[in-house]
Amino acid sequence: MRPGRVAVALCVVLLSGCAGNAHTKSTAAAVPTTVPAVAGPASIQQIAAVLGCKAEISVVATELRQGSCHTDQGEFRMLTFAAETGQRDWLTEAQAYGGIYLVGTRWVVTAQSQESLKGLRATLGGTIQAATGHAGHGG
Repeated sequence: MRPGRVAVALCVVLLSGCAGNAHTKSTAAAVPTTVPAVAGPASIQQIAAVLGCKAEISVVATELRQGSCHTDQGEFRMLTFAAETGQRDWLTEAQAYGGIYLVGTRWVVTAQSQESLKGLRATLGGTIQAATGHAGHGG
C-alpha cells in the first residue's frame, strides 16, 4: 500500500471520532484471545451483520475498504484490507493516534471502548489492541 493512501485512510478513521486519548505517549497492548479467527478475511458486511447493523461504506480503494455503523453499544468503524502488509501499515500509523482495535485476518474494527468489541471478538475472533496516542499539539 502506498503511504499516501494509508495516511488518507487513517485520517478518515481518526476524523470520524475514533482517535481515543491524544494526550499521552504511544503504547500498544494486545489482549490475547483464545477464540479462533474466522476462516479467511471477513467482509465489512459480515462484520456489520455480527454487530447487528447495516454498514455505510465510506471508502472503496484497491488496498482497503472502510465502513461504519452505529449500535446501542456505540459507533464502529470497519476496515478490510487487500493484503496483510496494508493492514500492518495502517495499524502502525493508527496506533500513534490511540484507539481501541479488534484486529483479525485482513480486517480491523475500531470502537470507543474495549467492552464494545468483546462480543464481536467472541464471534469473529481476532485480538483486541489498545493504544494511547502521542502528545497533542499546543495551540
